Amino acid sequence: GLSWTDSVGTWAVSSNKALCPALSGGIGIATVNLSTANAHVIAAVTRTAGNAGIVARYVDASNYLYAYHDGTNAVLVKKVAGSDETLVSAAAAYSDGANLCVITDGTEYRLHYRDELIGSGTSAGLPSGTRVGLFTSDTGNSFDNFNAWARGTEGQYSAALDRFLY
Repeated sequence: GLSWTDSVGTWAVSSNKALCPALSGGIGIATVNLSTANAHVIAAVTRTAGNAGIVARYVDASNYLYAYHDGTNAVLVKKVAGSDETLVSAAAAYSDGANLCVITDGTEYRLHYRDELIGSGTSAGLPSGTRVGLFTSDTGNSFDNFNAWARGTEGQYSAALDRFLY
């Protein structure tokens, strides 16, 4: 497996779920390097309070995308130079352990919750980091079944398909 980094706060595993028992500046972020900015990022999120979600295109604590559920809405935010810009915010019925997913490709993004598209669009100036991971604003939130993979738009899968092309 890949090595995780406690990018903000201190993270742990308890009962086979990730959690952040020590926040820093009111948030916790754990990341792993995917080596591509164009990715699918998905995790089963259980929220007890605050915001619980995932991170994509993480560069540093001032530049990244993050998606979360706040108990009422699914939200996608672009943080650039420390300033937040909400890209998507829509009502989405919360469910413990439901999947939250962000898909990024160039300037395009999509937010899914409970396997439903919540919103999509384009935005110039999206961060270009290659780290992905987990985001929380409460120590009681937990995460399971984290997955991330390259979109393949940079040729990651082309060699595997070459033998089938004529």
